[in-house]
Amino acid sequence: MKIFRIFTNDRGKQKGIFMYSAFRGVEAQSAAMAEKVAERLFGPFAYRGEHGPIKAIQWPPASQADKDWLEKHVGPNTP
Repeated sequence: MKIFRIFTNDRGKQKGIFMYSAFRGVEAQSAAMAEKVAERLFGPFAYRGEHGPIKAIQWPPASQADKDWLEKHVGPNTP
């Protein structure tokens, strides 16, 4: 099992981009499974409609794609 940090869109949009905050970590085998676990456990925090979906990122982030997503949707200097 790996640790994934769950991010929720509770900061609205800035310049048309959903902005996220870290929620908590969960253990799972993949990011997709972590997102499903988070949906089940923390359903009210999985914003939809005007809000972006929850996002799970392996923690600490290792891939460039995860680092790029964090910089775009959370802000610079993350983690």
